[in-house]
Amino acid sequence: MPGPIEALRARYRSHTWEPVGIGHSDALVWRLAGPTELFVKVGNQLEREAEALAWLAGFDTGTPAIEAAGALDDGRAYLVTTAVPGRSGAEPWPEPDRKAVVQAIGRYLARFHTLPVDQCPFRTGTDPEDPVVCHGDYMLPNVILDPRTLTVNGVIDVGALGVADRGRDIHDMVWSLTAGLNPQYGEAYADRFRAAATSVAA
Repeated sequence: MPGPIEALRARYRSHTWEPVGIGHSDALVWRLAGPTELFVKVGNQLEREAEALAWLAGFDTGTPAIEAAGALDDGRAYLVTTAVPGRSGAEPWPEPDRKAVVQAIGRYLARFHTLPVDQCPFRTGTDPEDPVVCHGDYMLPNVILDPRTLTVNGVIDVGALGVADRGRDIHDMVWSLTAGLNPQYGEAYADRFRAAATSVAA
C-alpha cells in the first residue's frame, strides 16, 4: 500500500517533484514542475498557513494561491500552492542590483504593513505598541522579486502572519541581511532596507 506522501505524488503524477531545502521549519517542501508550477508542503501545523493565505487572497500582496489543502492518512497536513514567479532575495544578485533589491524589499514591507489590522483574524498574543499586520517570518528566502524590474512579486511562508509590532518584521529582515548567512549583503544594505521599510512615502 502506498504511503501518505506517495498518494499525494500520485495525485500530481504529471509533475516532476524536486525537494526544496530552504527554510527553518520541520515541514517537507517540494517544487513541482509540469503543466503548472506548484509547491507542496507537508507538516504538522500547516492549517494556520492555509488560513493566512486564504485571508491574504483578498488583498494585493502577491501571495500564493491555494491549490489544495487537507490531511494525510498519517495525520500530517498538506498544502499545495501556486508558485510566486521570480527569484528570492536570498539568491545571488549582481552587485549593481543589490541596493535596488533591498529597497524594494523595504518598500513592499511598508505596503504590507498597511493591511487592515482590524480585519486581521490572527494575533500574536502580545499587546504591540505599534500594531500592524506582520508577515511573521520576513526574511530573504521568503521574499520573491522580479529579476527584470527588481520589484517584489510577493511573499511566501506566511504561517506566522498576525497582528504584532511593526518592528518584528523589520528586525527579522535586518537579521537576515546581516547575520552572515548571505554575505552578499551586510550592514549598509540593512540600512537601506530599514529606510525604505519605514518611509512614509513607501
